[in-house]
Amino acid sequence: MDWLDQLEGSPTVEAPRTEVVGVVVPRFKKPRVPQMAPQDLVEVTPDGKLVVRVGDEVVDVSPRPLPKPPPGLSKQERISYSNERMEDQLADDCFKVITAAMKFAEIDDSGTPPPEWIEEYGEKEALIRYRLAVAGSMNVSEAPFALKMATQTMVAVLKARATRTAPRPLSLQLVQITAPLPAFPEKEMDHQ
Repeated sequence: MDWLDQLEGSPTVEAPRTEVVGVVVPRFKKPRVPQMAPQDLVEVTPDGKLVVRVGDEVVDVSPRPLPKPPPGLSKQERISYSNERMEDQLADDCFKVITAAMKFAEIDDSGTPPPEWIEEYGEKEALIRYRLAVAGSMNVSEAPFALKMATQTMVAVLKARATRTAPRPLSLQLVQITAPLPAFPEKEMDHQ
């Protein structure tokens, strides 16, 4: 006899109890990505330069020195000047990465940069541009993150420059208040 049939005949019959014991969630193992510390990638040479070793090639990644601000500036103006110069260098580097990646249509599957690139930029710079062009022809999921990072950084710099030069709207709100007239004491005066 089912509990539903018992319910029709007797008002005191209890419904069966149900309990949630647990929830089964499938577990997926994440692929293990080898962790590389930044000190393993970048080395400091005895003369103080930062270099990255790519195979047997050594690439200098030392930051370029900023130009000195003109004399006679206040502290705030000097800080603003140096921030603008750093922003210019960052935008320049990002622009070079993006433009080199956009040249993916000019390369072939030979594994070497085009000869006109070697003539124009030199062998080392042409190889760097060739690698960026190869990365530009990859799918988004396969391409190095540096391309996306350069694009996002360039967009952020352009937005920051646009907000600095755009006229800023004033956020003023006019409120009219009707106040009672001030009460002055009355004095009687004699007219002579």
